[in-house]
Amino acid sequence: MQTLPFLSFLLSHMFSADCYDWSSLKLMRSHVPYVFSHHPHLKQLCAGDEECPYKEYSDVGKACWGFEPDCKRHFGNEFPTLDCPSERSKTRYWRQGDFGYVEDRLNEMKSRQLCEPMHQQKASLRCTKDSTMCRARNLYVDLRKANERIRSREKLVLEKGEIGGFCNLKENALTTETKVKRDLSAWGEQLAPYVGLDFDPFENPEKHCDVTMDKPVIFVQLDFGGNLYHHFCDFFNLYLTQLANNSWFGTNVQIVRWDMTFRYGELFGSSWKAFTDYDHVSMREYQGKRLCIPDATFAFLPRMAFGLFYSTPLEERCRGTGLFRAFTEHFLYRMGIVDEFNVPTSLPSSSPPRIKVTFLDRGASDRYKVFRRALNQDELIAAMEEIPDFDVQVIENRG
Repeated sequence: MQTLPFLSFLLSHMFSADCYDWSSLKLMRSHVPYVFSHHPHLKQLCAGDEECPYKEYSDVGKACWGFEPDCKRHFGNEFPTLDCPSERSKTRYWRQGDFGYVEDRLNEMKSRQLCEPMHQQKASLRCTKDSTMCRARNLYVDLRKANERIRSREKLVLEKGEIGGFCNLKENALTTETKVKRDLSAWGEQLAPYVGLDFDPFENPEKHCDVTMDKPVIFVQLDFGGNLYHHFCDFFNLYLTQLANNSWFGTNVQIVRWDMTFRYGELFGSSWKAFTDYDHVSMREYQGKRLCIPDATFAFLPRMAFGLFYSTPLEERCRGTGLFRAFTEHFLYRMGIVDEFNVPTSLPSSSPPRIKVTFLDRGASDRYKVFRRALNQDELIAAMEEIPDFDVQVIENRG
């Protein structure tokens, strides 16, 4: 698979070094073969480095997640989808909630180069259908009039010419792919003002760039950070973005919120260390400045239409998804969370396991009114405890 442009400088710099810091991969060992398959130069480096802790994978054949072309030995084989009523239903389920979803988005992106690099130039813009995820190289963003662009809820909307690149813009294609303008669903509103610049800011950064980013940037729009379900829509889609970016899970990236808020309130802030070594920042951090970003990604968003996992339509009766299993394993490993009781977690091939049900009691608070409490909570819990296959526990939220 071709290395993505936004990684080319980073990878060539890392792998030309005499001594690579293997600990920076921070990968669960069973996931290493999949990353090695996407980065054969890294695999080759490991084979020749006596200090590489993953040498047993340096001579393993190609492994794939499941969305790559000609994929046979893939991650999903270990965690198969079960109980679908038909093969057709199973295929639909795979495209709705498994690695097939990634495959479809990557296929969309192949045919949607919205701004093509000029001869010997590097700027470009490529997106999925409806701009649910985009990759940009040598991106220019002008925030000198950012105060005038702030709308309700600290929303930042640029005007034409305040974002762009020195490339050949396909205006009709850009217009088509930015028609959807919904917060948390697409990047249409943010990228509709994108233009093909008549100058290359990267040729004379002293003149055109107030800030030149020295690491890849991932732009995000974040859902409500005070709720586990909503905020993990953010984290899951960030993982999905990394998969689509050639399965590169490096943490030397700057995550930038596309808003002008002073702060983002969240209850799960420690989870960011699974994705980045740095604090995420708002665009307000760069207010009044011109940004030059060699490598930029506009991440998959938490509330995409038919996206993952806020608005996911799924085939009935199917269960099991390698994609969500991969995210779970990756996230828990990065967070240092281990199963002290060594409880098997893989799906069985025959009878289903006992189902663990955790009921969140919203509790009460002296500081604010608690909404959406279950008025018949005791009745619900009693009914669930009567089901033989359920293990039920109640946890009270005392926030």
